[in-house]
Amino acid sequence: MSARRAVFTSITGGYETLNETPVEVDTGVDFLCFTDDPGVVSDRWTVIVVPRWFPSDPMRSQRVTKIVGHPALDSYDETLYIDNTVRLKVDPGVILDEWLEHHDLAIPLHSFRSSVLAEFEAVRGVRLDTSERLDEQLDHYSRDYPDVLKQPPHWNGMIARRSTGAVRHAMEIWLTQVLRYARRDQLSLNVALAVAGLPHESVVLDNRASAIHDWPIDVGRTSGPAFVWPDRAAELSAQLDEEIVRFAALEKQVSSHHAVDQQHVADLSAQLALLQHEIAELRSSTSWRATAPLRAVMSARRRLTREHPKG
Repeated sequence: MSARRAVFTSITGGYETLNETPVEVDTGVDFLCFTDDPGVVSDRWTVIVVPRWFPSDPMRSQRVTKIVGHPALDSYDETLYIDNTVRLKVDPGVILDEWLEHHDLAIPLHSFRSSVLAEFEAVRGVRLDTSERLDEQLDHYSRDYPDVLKQPPHWNGMIARRSTGAVRHAMEIWLTQVLRYARRDQLSLNVALAVAGLPHESVVLDNRASAIHDWPIDVGRTSGPAFVWPDRAAELSAQLDEEIVRFAALEKQVSSHHAVDQQHVADLSAQLALLQHEIAELRSSTSWRATAPLRAVMSARRRLTREHPKG
């Protein structure tokens, strides 16, 4: 009997539209979308509405389904998780055949980050979580799993797995790390795999584009909270100012091809896309909208300070 297979994705928080073109060919694999939005409808996906695990934390709520799945997946032997910003270009059955040939879990390596430690530095650079949480996680990992920090990290936009007890155990360990430390799950996967002792396939794949996928595609991330940013207006305003400056600097570097080699241009382009994504999500967050009046006052004060400096 052939294995029963599914592709699944999870969108939580109402800040993006469902990717309706996950694959461009007909396939016998089922497509399941788990979402907290009862208004989501699709011709391609079977939409399953699930409540948020954490009402005020849509990102970690999404991570629960991404990492440990949902009871609706229990009847499938093999699954392929894809981020909503991933567009498949081949039958997912082909991916499952190739990736799960030798192991029960397969995840692509990060194609533009050299180590887990470098991923920590990148996450800190674009403030994907609080510095306090990142510092604590890195401190613990440095003492408890120093060798893991030297490993190449994985890119978790696609995850192929078989439904086995060993895989489920590893995923449960991974989820505890995400709930305990940073919500950026790429920081903790390698530790989870090491603790579980699970053999796995680390797939060499250009994360941005390959023969089997494209990423990231536009899914209209324009409304609703994606990250739980600090609620203080001063922090939000200063953060956005800093990110816009960083964005402009990166954009200038990317446009100056003569100043950097081709690989560096590719790396900068990836950073630019990530930073642009973070700026858009910050601007669309509930906290950003709620603090608009305070930020307007602060902006006026900064302008007056520049125009009329003391002394």
